[in-house]
Amino acid sequence: MFAQDWGFTRYLKANILDWRATSPRDIPHDPAKACSAQNMPTLLRLAAAAELIVMATGNVNSRYASIEFKSVAALQQSGKPLKCLGKNKSGHAKHPLYLRKDTRLEPY
Repeated sequence: MFAQDWGFTRYLKANILDWRATSPRDIPHDPAKACSAQNMPTLLRLAAAAELIVMATGNVNSRYASIEFKSVAALQQSGKPLKCLGKNKSGHAKHPLYLRKDTRLEPY
């Protein structure tokens, strides 16, 4: 809904960890298993096709901090604006699942 409300006609989504799980507890503790070598090229390919990048990670476990740092740095290098829907107490970009639909974008 957010992308549509902002006037976009499509929405591309990627995760800093490409392991799929319905519960965060099911994500491997080993960052090398939780994020494959194909993930960063995918993030960069999608960023290149985007007009705007909205960070929406929610809380990221500290064991994945290096992956988060590398992902954010690479996305900043894309030259595209990085935005978010606010930051939580830990400083991570808020996840849209828990936000009101009138939440405004702000600089990441």
